[in-house]
Amino acid sequence: DSNRAGYSDRDYHAATKARRIYEMIGYPSTKDYRNMIEHNLLGDTDITLRDITNAQEIFGPSIAALKGKTVRRTPETVVSDYVQVPSSIMDKYKMVELCVDIMFVNKVPILVTISRHIKFTTVDVLDDRSARRISQSLQQVYELYMRRGFQVVVCYLDPEFEPLKKITTEISAVLNTTGAKEHVPEVERQIRVIKERVRAVRSTLPYNIIPKIMVGMMVRYVVSWLNNFPPTGGVSTTASPRLIVTGTKLHIDKHCRIPFGAYAQVHEENQPTNSTRPRTIGAIALGPTGNIQGSVHFLSLNTGELINRRSFTELPATVEVIARVDELGKLSHQTPNLLFSDRHGKD
Repeated sequence: DSNRAGYSDRDYHAATKARRIYEMIGYPSTKDYRNMIEHNLLGDTDITLRDITNAQEIFGPSIAALKGKTVRRTPETVVSDYVQVPSSIMDKYKMVELCVDIMFVNKVPILVTISRHIKFTTVDVLDDRSARRISQSLQQVYELYMRRGFQVVVCYLDPEFEPLKKITTEISAVLNTTGAKEHVPEVERQIRVIKERVRAVRSTLPYNIIPKIMVGMMVRYVVSWLNNFPPTGGVSTTASPRLIVTGTKLHIDKHCRIPFGAYAQVHEENQPTNSTRPRTIGAIALGPTGNIQGSVHFLSLNTGELINRRSFTELPATVEVIARVDELGKLSHQTPNLLFSDRHGKD
């Protein structure tokens, strides 16, 4: 509808007819279709080249053509640009102090950590808030730092995390819990920033209700980009927290391929390749995976599950697509508005 808004009724109806004829003549390539019209190979027709162009801009590529004609693309050669930790940073900040808290988005608990000085942020959607589950999540964060030669020596946590101290076999760092009504300011400030960015992303989406999996991935998407900018007061004005902790950085051509929440037909690599199954499926983009190949997280509209794909074709979101996302949102018991709260249910 928004694509149509820029065209007159006459142009819109002409574009609709051009697309309808395109479907009836067997889904040729756009180049072949234009050639047929240009050389009057369809006989006397009032379809023009402009109508074909307008149809592409209003409706996007034909989904039926994508499902039937998409072929497997040879993956690009992966070239690593792994960067060592600058010695000036490693010498001073090898011992990492971690600040930890839990934020809630639509009652979904998300564990947030941020390291002092380096200011690298991690988030993990928790399926439960047990000490064992939180311990497992923190262990993954420790290992992420250890792979780069850092060592997490202390964690600053709210009193809620006191039970973690009993799990001594998995937690290698000193756990320092605050007193009653005290807080960990660094992570609380970062949570406020995350909330601001998440609200901004949510305001751009055409969906009324988004699924639980999409809520968690939206937080992850926001944090992935926060980690790519050298923070104020950090250890470097040129090296991002991501570069320091993971040794990699995002690239615009591989990691800015499609906006969060955009609709696409993602390319399925069916086996065998001559299978009669559709070669694409509808999905919603949930941000880059961050790998070197430039793959993207998607929400499958067929199954409602998270999938990763490297090849896709972005399309305008139709009323049917929006309705399907809303349906998945209702099935996961989400509400139209984003509700942020702390562990006590307060905003």
